[in-house]
Amino acid sequence: MYQHDYSVHPFFENLKKSEETLYKEKQKIVQESIKDYLSRYGSQILVNSLTSDLQQQSKKTFILWDLQT
Repeated sequence: MYQHDYSVHPFFENLKKSEETLYKEKQKIVQESIKDYLSRYGSQILVNSLTSDLQQQSKKTFILWDLQT
């Protein structure tokens, strides 16, 4: 029988360990960016135009998933 070495380079081990923390940090940045954008430009959004654009998409099927599950 041969002995296999399944060790992982420390860089990749640390990357995997920090993946969840980094994901949460990125999510926080995204949420803050959206909030900032809406607070700056929300009053300029043409609601009727946006509604029309969304209604044109109503017959399409979209697939969504949650990366956390």
